[in-house]
Amino acid sequence: MSQKEFTAYVISHLLKRFPQFRKVGTSASDDTSTIACPSSHANLMLWVSTENREITVGLTGNTAAADWHTHMSQVGAATPDEEMQAAVQLLSGILTDQEVIVYSSLLGYFLPADIADIYDYQQPAEIISVFRWSDL
Repeated sequence: MSQKEFTAYVISHLLKRFPQFRKVGTSASDDTSTIACPSSHANLMLWVSTENREITVGLTGNTAAADWHTHMSQVGAATPDEEMQAAVQLLSGILTDQEVIVYSSLLGYFLPADIADIYDYQQPAEIISVFRWSDL
């Protein structure tokens, strides 16, 4: 599957599954696309990219700290269909407040692997807060 075909496949499926993405639209270049969806309070941007023929989901905050992202291959998805299933599951979890979003004053926003571990490596001056998508 070419980059152009992969992008068309991903974007069409995501726009069907998440109609709210139609309101924000997509940006495209070099046969890739990115959907960027702001949170309701505009404190965070949830984005999905098709660059390098893989689905990447990320968070970008309004802070100087780094962005967070994950590739669907990192969660075991090996085919375009598996990537799509993994992306839909992750995006659904974020958008319906099932996923916890952590903010670290040093690391920025991220999704933790295990919420029970988020304070284990906290630095003395680091502030850690826990949110849901609707809070942001």
